[in-house]
Amino acid sequence: MLFGLQLSAQAEVKLKSNSYGRPGYGASMTVQVIGKEIFGPVRFVQELPPGWNAKSLEKKQTGKLSQQGNLLRLLWLEKPVVDTLSFTYELNIPESEKVGYVSLTGKLEYFDGQGNKRSLKCEPTQLRIIPYFSRYQ
Repeated sequence: MLFGLQLSAQAEVKLKSNSYGRPGYGASMTVQVIGKEIFGPVRFVQELPPGWNAKSLEKKQTGKLSQQGNLLRLLWLEKPVVDTLSFTYELNIPESEKVGYVSLTGKLEYFDGQGNKRSLKCEPTQLRIIPYFSRYQ
């Protein structure tokens, strides 16, 4: 699934998922930041459900992922000279998570070309939690 919110032609943030996850396993997520008038530091903040954890799936670290409690932060101190930033991470879903849908969203903070601090919310992404089935059950 792909959801995004565009404030102007200058900036856009999208949150992508593989659309499902299983309790006790992970679900990959990608944050994509698009825009020419975005300057660093650039930060994406996401509140995770209780008990969820995240880890980076990036081979080449373009940004830094950190988590304190349920708050996930992605930080690019300086935006590389590209129009699109992306960062892929895995959400570890606790075994106790119930089957159903979990709404995930986030907020992008950056500076525009005039040095003004900007904030942009991402539309919610629905992550479907499905039961784990084994052919050996």
